[in-house]
Amino acid sequence: MKIAIVTNDAKTVAEHIGLAKQIAFYTLPDGTLESIVTNPVLENIDSAKASQSPDGERRLRTGRILPPFLAEHGTDIFVAHDLGKGVTDGLLQLGITPVGAEEPSIDTLLATLKARMQ
Repeated sequence: MKIAIVTNDAKTVAEHIGLAKQIAFYTLPDGTLESIVTNPVLENIDSAKASQSPDGERRLRTGRILPPFLAEHGTDIFVAHDLGKGVTDGLLQLGITPVGAEEPSIDTLLATLKARMQ
């Protein structure tokens, strides 16, 4: 099973999906780090278009960019602190399970996911 986690430092779950620097891919049940890649949402940010709207949304197109990217990488579960409707819907449509992280530590999060699998 492949898990994708948004991160800025490969140790903690990033606060914001679209602004996270990287996505770390782990394989469960062993919890092995498979790879760390640049967040594709960041690669597509045009600072002129990434202005925040009055309702608080940044309009980064995270829900359109990230789910297909994760599907291409064979992701089964995507972990982030805050999962918006667009991202959640996109993930579910592609068979990827969204998981909200209450724990910031990636090591602790992986241990919890491993324990659930047993």
